[in-house]
Amino acid sequence: MKIYFNLYILTFVILINADAENILLHPVIPPLDGSVIACDDQTLSFTVVPAGSTGVRILVFEPPSEIGESPSGYDAGDWGRFVDTLISLGFAVDIVPSSTDLSDVLNSYDIFILYGYPGRIFSSEEIDTVNSFLTSGGGIFSIVRANAGDLSEIDVHNSILSIAGMNYAPPRLTIYDTISNITSHPLGEGITDISTYKPMPISSSAGQQVVLTDDDECIAAADSSLGGRIFAAGEEHLISNGPLIFGGIPVCWDDFDNKQLVLNAVYWLSLGREHPGCGLDSSSITITIDGATYDLTSPEFSLEGNRLIFSPSSGFWTSGTHTISVHIEDSCGHSIDENYDAVFDVDPPIANLIYPPTGELLSSGDSAKIFVRDYETGIDTANCFIVVDDDDTFSLWETISDVGFAVLPYSGWSVGTHEICIHAEDSPDFCSPNILDSCFTVELTEDTLWVEIADNWVEGCTLVYTEVCVHSAHYYVKDLNLENFAFYENGIQVVPPSLEILNTCPSESAMVDIVLLLDFSTSMNDEVAMFFGAIPSFVAALGALQYRIACWVFNGCPGEFDGVGLIARTDFSSSTCEYSATGPDWWASNLTEFNCLFRAVRNDMYTWPWSMRGSGIED
Repeated sequence: MKIYFNLYILTFVILINADAENILLHPVIPPLDGSVIACDDQTLSFTVVPAGSTGVRILVFEPPSEIGESPSGYDAGDWGRFVDTLISLGFAVDIVPSSTDLSDVLNSYDIFILYGYPGRIFSSEEIDTVNSFLTSGGGIFSIVRANAGDLSEIDVHNSILSIAGMNYAPPRLTIYDTISNITSHPLGEGITDISTYKPMPISSSAGQQVVLTDDDECIAAADSSLGGRIFAAGEEHLISNGPLIFGGIPVCWDDFDNKQLVLNAVYWLSLGREHPGCGLDSSSITITIDGATYDLTSPEFSLEGNRLIFSPSSGFWTSGTHTISVHIEDSCGHSIDENYDAVFDVDPPIANLIYPPTGELLSSGDSAKIFVRDYETGIDTANCFIVVDDDDTFSLWETISDVGFAVLPYSGWSVGTHEICIHAEDSPDFCSPNILDSCFTVELTEDTLWVEIADNWVEGCTLVYTEVCVHSAHYYVKDLNLENFAFYENGIQVVPPSLEILNTCPSESAMVDIVLLLDFSTSMNDEVAMFFGAIPSFVAALGALQYRIACWVFNGCPGEFDGVGLIARTDFSSSTCEYSATGPDWWASNLTEFNCLFRAVRNDMYTWPWSMRGSGIED
């Protein structure tokens, strides 16, 4: 079962270092990184961590040089940014050789970070020191590399983890993917997805588990039962700086919530010990939102233990960007003022019927045009669809953006009233999406013709000439012949040979060939998508005209390097209408055939990767 802890709470960690010039603040769930929130009663939560007069001291073992990764290095493949970040947040970090005897130094620190294989095992005296360190409130951060065959590293780490009843359990898992199975442990606060590559599983109890695979294998665990705290991670890429790409999944420090999980762990470990120091001046603490200031006497703002909470009522947040400022002082006179911008989207998408503006369709091939917009987050097309008359469902494909789209049933509109209903969702990062369910009515009325006598003249005594114009609200009226008319003289019908048609308005040609030339480059996807939206209504409007339509896609000249020029081919008898290089059909001569050809182009060919879609080299 996947549990997301505190998903709807914006949480910040505030680190007060009494020796520092300023109080430092760290956001756990940042409202300032481009994320969009969709709760109109969104709670803001801040965790305050007084670091004491000397701050939190962290001991790091320098891995042997042959490992190829050093916490003090700055190459793309190492984890130097991890240590640099801890220093920038106010932690005192000492990196010592792995030969250093823990019995001599460990009790001078608050957190011990053991990464990879230190090149030796720990003595019994060192393990006793670690045990004492934990029971006195110290924190241990264990993270393994454990390359194939290097199981001695696991034994070293397990000699410490076993104190808390945990251990790494080889072999590595064959997983390289994002993982979103986060438990309700406090370390999971603000974590929704981490990326991983072949992590090491951890044997642990249910209460110790933090991150699980989809098969419920634990790959990150934590324990606080001994007085101190231990965090174990079977995934080295949580702190590697990469970027490393395995199986299409990037696994490194800045990807997904990897960095957030690591910082959560360090702050959580730092809470194991009480640190004497300045303490908070609660009378000074304020939060200012869009110019309105709240202190701890305000009902919305409170301090609960080490947690500052701003909990507004429903309807407090509106769509748009809100400015949030936090002011904190300690008893030693240090202060901090931090500012954030939080983007909210609490309104559903909106839909407007753009055409026909009156709702009256002109013909069975007339497209209804609808705009669906969401101004903060955009439309989540994967969860949107259109229903026409309760039984004609269209998904919002990638070709239909939040700019607008055309609706035309494959068989065209029938005479009568039709209902077009749109279900649309936006895609915020926090809270559930906002949902639109809206319907519009369009109508196609019965077509009527009317006749106008444009002119009438007489030649001699026996010839009467009449010029007749026939009009229609919906169609061009063509190919009329004598059988379409009835003429009367004094109530008596005039019939051939006394009646004849001398000439008619010119008819359209009997056969038209149309070839659609479509740019196949990925840079033109948006423009081609708009073109696609207009093509079906154009074809439907051809009506009874005899035509053939083919589609040709191109990018670069076929004679140039990687140039592509392809005629769209499919099989009209197939239900899938997929593109086939040997397909028997490429000329569409009616709306049904064209819909099949159209689907082969849009739903198949335009989903090909860029490497198959031409070079763009043109003469």
